[in-house]
Amino acid sequence: MRTPIRFLSIALLLGATARPGSAQAGGARVGLTAEASAMTSSGGATVVVPDPAGDDRLELRQAATAGLALRADLDWSRWRAEFGLQVVPAELFAEFPDGGGIGLGGQEAAALELAPRLGYRMAGSAAGASLFVLAGPSIQFWSVTDLDGRVTLAIGAAFQAEAPLSPRLHLVARGGLTAGPSFFADEEPATGSFETTGVTRWQGGVGLRWLLRP
Repeated sequence: MRTPIRFLSIALLLGATARPGSAQAGGARVGLTAEASAMTSSGGATVVVPDPAGDDRLELRQAATAGLALRADLDWSRWRAEFGLQVVPAELFAEFPDGGGIGLGGQEAAALELAPRLGYRMAGSAAGASLFVLAGPSIQFWSVTDLDGRVTLAIGAAFQAEAPLSPRLHLVARGGLTAGPSFFADEEPATGSFETTGVTRWQGGVGLRWLLRP
């Protein structure tokens, strides 16, 4: 969990040096965002495969994938409260010690994620462009082939830039990461050949934000 904390610390440091836009005129605003993103991740499990020349360690993780997110937000002054729903339809991927790997076709390691976020507008312009930093928890509902469903709690942080296309419609670009427990349950007792590892996901995407009131 240290990685997102460091990410958030850097974001706050940048925020301290940036010049925030003036407080938003016109009171609170409600926005709805649809976003498509590309994702890659590390972590899930390490599998030790006995070999005459020495044990090989395979890393099981989510394959790189595309995802879709829907978000509703409330802006007031320089702050934003946001609730997001994200679908991550990934397959399971086996990474070899030499860095190569293979997708395990038909083996799913997908997630549905509920992601509330609190954001701060670090900078903005009179025309409506803005830069936000956001952070908060993520409730992840995992679906792994042939295994029981699993619910985990992760933490995430992101930067989001917005540029107005019209008074109500904004173009959105967002990048960030999420870190949490493995989508595999810990084995009891441990066998020594299968070890769960934390999952870190990096993603970047673009979308459109519609303001219910400009």
